[in-house]
Amino acid sequence: MELQEAIKNIFPSNGIYEVILGTKGIRDNISPIGVIVNENQLKVKLYKCTTTYQNILVYPYCSINVVIDDPKMFYLALFDKSVKYNLIHGLPVVSDNVIFSNCKIIEDHTEYVILSLDPFDVKYSRQKISAFNRGNCLFIDLLVNITRLDIFSREELESMLKVISYEIKVIKRTQPNLLDIIREIEDLIRSKGYKLE
Repeated sequence: MELQEAIKNIFPSNGIYEVILGTKGIRDNISPIGVIVNENQLKVKLYKCTTTYQNILVYPYCSINVVIDDPKMFYLALFDKSVKYNLIHGLPVVSDNVIFSNCKIIEDHTEYVILSLDPFDVKYSRQKISAFNRGNCLFIDLLVNITRLDIFSREELESMLKVISYEIKVIKRTQPNLLDIIREIEDLIRSKGYKLE
């Protein structure tokens, strides 16, 4: 499969996708991170206090590991637990679906940088696979919560509207393809006399 086609399958639309980023430099490292997809451009925001950032300064390449059916991997990577990995192109790999990329700092802020990712290779185990977008999952949960608005007690409704407001904010940021539907849902909530934060 051609590189661009594989990338389009993994990141099918604009938004933010949760992946495991593998880097080397100071030491081999894997960390959960959100890849920002906008048209054909891939970016990540890295905080300067992280090993990932220090590694990129030494070795400006990364492996973008697509993990869709193992949420435990995000936990292990986040808390720096022992994880079995292979090295491909010298980079830690924890998935059968991985994009290898050059990393270039395109914005340098006081506490963080924005990296542009320029893929140069892909290892792909399935014909059709998409990276995890938490906006999609929150959207399903939001729909469930919306169906319960009329049955919640007053106390439950107060706390649930905070949850719904949070879900809407995250969905807007991570899954822009759902914006039209989110606006309809916001209108529905307001039409019932409820306020969103």
